[in-house]
Amino acid sequence: MNKWVGLLVRIGLSFTFLGILFWKTDLPKFSATFRTIDYPLFLVSLISYTMLFIPLSYRWQLLLRALGIEVPMERLFKTYLIGVFFNNFLPTAIGGDVVRGLDLYRLTRKGKEAAVSVMAERLLGLAALLVIAVTALGFSYSSLRDPFLLGLILITILVYLMIVLGLFTPGIFIFSSRVLEKLRIQWLGLKLLKIPEAIALYKSSPRPLIQSAVLSILIQALTIMIFYVLSLSLHLMIPVVYLFLFFPVISIVSMAPVSLGGLGVREGMTVYLFQKVGVESVHALGLSLAWFSIIFLTSLLGGVVFAFRNVGGPAPTREEDR
Repeated sequence: MNKWVGLLVRIGLSFTFLGILFWKTDLPKFSATFRTIDYPLFLVSLISYTMLFIPLSYRWQLLLRALGIEVPMERLFKTYLIGVFFNNFLPTAIGGDVVRGLDLYRLTRKGKEAAVSVMAERLLGLAALLVIAVTALGFSYSSLRDPFLLGLILITILVYLMIVLGLFTPGIFIFSSRVLEKLRIQWLGLKLLKIPEAIALYKSSPRPLIQSAVLSILIQALTIMIFYVLSLSLHLMIPVVYLFLFFPVISIVSMAPVSLGGLGVREGMTVYLFQKVGVESVHALGLSLAWFSIIFLTSLLGGVVFAFRNVGGPAPTREEDR
């Protein structure tokens, strides 16, 4: 029951944020933005975004191989699309990661490896966003001078380092397991204790992590260039350096568990940031919703895959489920 209440609250907040933005927007001008959209460029953005899941699947495959798991690229590609589908219906952008992890577990029956590979992917993607944002900030902060933006990036870096430090500190998992045991959730505590074993495999063989980190930066840079092409489809001439600064910040803020898939929060942050470089709020809102439509249309493909795919996977054994 509490889960449904939380979901309804997040849906309400999403539409409240959007309602406030539209209330402050010149609606005739907003509709004119989409009437003049360059549809060939929009289609290029949509197809390019969908194709990004090929290198994303390859990155996941690299991380899984380091853990001794071999999964075909085709299966990982489909699982990624399914994750995007659920991102639009679960509270945050991390919801799809949970679905991907569960899907991988059903296929391999290796719970800790599935969880660690998805965590590694998320952390590498976040690290790539931060590297790009900090680099772009170095080129553009003199013209922006926004303490809020700087503080947000620094706080995110601090939280990120704390999370990584925690993952590489086995004592934290032992402490968490004991707390869960006192709460009579022993089964979850026992599973937590297995996670450091999988993390240790990355520590002993860091090459896949390095390769995946480089690939993550490339993927995020390509994503931002797709966002740039989308802005051109709306006839917006925004300097690329600001896109490389703003897009990571918008993506990070959208992960906050306060709305449905970041809807409303993403649009509010887009309007706030792009107004600082001369983009009218009506155009910034249009750009954000156009990007959401790219994600949503891609997620529909994931919904089709989810509806018709065969889960498959080997039957679990006692040894595998320990």
